[in-house]
Amino acid sequence: MRPFSSATGFTILAGLITFASQYILVHPLPWLGSSDAASYVAVARSLADGHGFTKDFLEHSYELSLLQFPGIHNPEAHYPPLYSLLAAPFLILFGEDTFPSRLPAMLIGSLLLPLAVGRLARALGANGPAVFAASIAIMLQPRVYFRSLLADDDLLFALLVVLFSTYLMETRTSRRAYLMAGLTAGLGFLAKGLGLVLLPAAAVSVTLLSGTAVLRDRKTWAAFALALLIMLPWMARNSIVFGDPLYTTQKLAAGHFGLLGDEEGGHQLFWDEPRPGLLDKLKSRGPRGVLSSTAEQVATYAKWTFLDDIGVSWRDSDADFLYSSYAGIGALAAYALFVFSIGLRRTGTLRKRIAPSGVPWSRPEMHVLWCVPLLLLMVIAIAWAPSRRIAIMFLALATGLGWAAYGGIARTLLRRGHLSSVLVLLMLLPYAERSIVKIRSDSLTLPARWEESERPWKEAGDWLRTSAPEAIVMSRQPGILNHYSGAKGLTIPFASTSEVLRIIDHYHVTHVIPDLDRRPALAPLISGVTPVLELVQSGELSIYAVRRSSDKSR
Repeated sequence: MRPFSSATGFTILAGLITFASQYILVHPLPWLGSSDAASYVAVARSLADGHGFTKDFLEHSYELSLLQFPGIHNPEAHYPPLYSLLAAPFLILFGEDTFPSRLPAMLIGSLLLPLAVGRLARALGANGPAVFAASIAIMLQPRVYFRSLLADDDLLFALLVVLFSTYLMETRTSRRAYLMAGLTAGLGFLAKGLGLVLLPAAAVSVTLLSGTAVLRDRKTWAAFALALLIMLPWMARNSIVFGDPLYTTQKLAAGHFGLLGDEEGGHQLFWDEPRPGLLDKLKSRGPRGVLSSTAEQVATYAKWTFLDDIGVSWRDSDADFLYSSYAGIGALAAYALFVFSIGLRRTGTLRKRIAPSGVPWSRPEMHVLWCVPLLLLMVIAIAWAPSRRIAIMFLALATGLGWAAYGGIARTLLRRGHLSSVLVLLMLLPYAERSIVKIRSDSLTLPARWEESERPWKEAGDWLRTSAPEAIVMSRQPGILNHYSGAKGLTIPFASTSEVLRIIDHYHVTHVIPDLDRRPALAPLISGVTPVLELVQSGELSIYAVRRSSDKSR
């Protein structure tokens, strides 16, 4: 019988307790928690109401450039559909939007991702205690815990990357693993556009594991066909609606992030000119600039993945930093020993000492755990700006590898006895204690932080719902405002006064919530000789009505 065979059962029990704590924390809160969540919730509600992948706000300037849409109601152009598809049944079942839309993320963060990380550790040869430790470590990771409270796709994509990597490792011994890898790659694309990178990652990984002959094998092509079949409906939809199977405004944003600040890079308009993309960004940077920025991002993601698990740093106490970085240090050691060991002959005495049976760095499957994250990281580093939430997928892979390494070390040193199990579990205790303290501390301030950021938008939404139910509102947070008011809306672009006026006229905007600190171009519309905007509701977010020419003549 396998030692600690109930690791999965204990993980599920701990996951249910974690889920219950999240329920108690966020169920009473009416706040969305992020502007991205507003988009996922809006599309989920649209699906639940039978209106398809549409929403009633334009959130990015790329959607306004060249006056792309005739009206505000528009097809979703920014995010892939999988999270909204998962959330829609909960909205149908429970009726309201805010809390039910979080349930897929909460279930992933408290149960599915921990189980997947534990399965990854087992695929690397970990025994029960190390599997349990890997599962609990990712479950109690504060970044994961709090990201679970948002209706967002980051944990969903991390889950699919972990499963995809695990199935790739199992292709050496299981034909079924090929199809499962294809399934998770296809779903990964529906979760994030970045999931497209999983296809070349699969090709490189299986070649490293099994040689080039595997690329001529029928099972390999069946897996790729399955992945493409899953991707095809969304590609077909984008081709029909936008004329591009891979269309997304995120792809357009890749031409700015890292070059321009968030405001200009995310909300700039382009008139009578093609909207720049990634190739334009690479040309403007030049080879040296691309290498420099990529190296900086790789270093940033390495820190977030290996040396900053629960928000402490080397400036804090040495003990806190040490056990907060358990998994990362173990993963780094495993990578280093793997690189060293593949350079030695398999029969060499030194190799036998550093790569005994049962430790992850002795396994060819380790090729997957450098190939998949490296290809993903290279695309992210070139195309985007650093994002700590994206690093969750790298952290999940490192957690599974790190605890598998510790389990292998303990069994090697202690001859597979019960002491090795006790040692691994004892190592888990300080990490779990530090994580729980961090989660509890941040949980106490979470309601106030969410209220502070969204209460003004809710108040503005309540006024619009009662006083201007047919309003079309221009603001910096059209998704959040739409959630609280039901009003159609669009973003305030980073543009000149005349361009803003053109958009106001084209989309028949009735009200504006200006942000003069970030959008000074709106100032002449409020305080000019002939003001275009008239104050109708003062508050933390003041609301202005648009005065048309006919209004001014009265």
